[in-house]
Amino acid sequence: MYLKVGARQGTVKEQIVWAYEYPIQWREPSLNLTELARLRWINRISIKELARRFGKSKSSIDYHLGMIKKKNFHLVGLTETERDGIIRKCKIN
Repeated sequence: MYLKVGARQGTVKEQIVWAYEYPIQWREPSLNLTELARLRWINRISIKELARRFGKSKSSIDYHLGMIKKKNFHLVGLTETERDGIIRKCKIN
């Protein structure tokens, strides 16, 4: 690189280009929340077992279960019968 210093500012005469390639993933693949809801509240699978099955931490599973509750169990692929059954089970517990 050649830098010419003038009265007002420096100017670059030769451009330097670096190019690096990094494999990145912007977002983790999301969990199938419908499957998670079915396994947790219909099949009564423990959080520890869900964490093992999905390859996530227990806190991550807890977080996603909380998100399902915040959505009031409105999930694509979950039938109204399943949703109503889950809501009843959650109110009992």
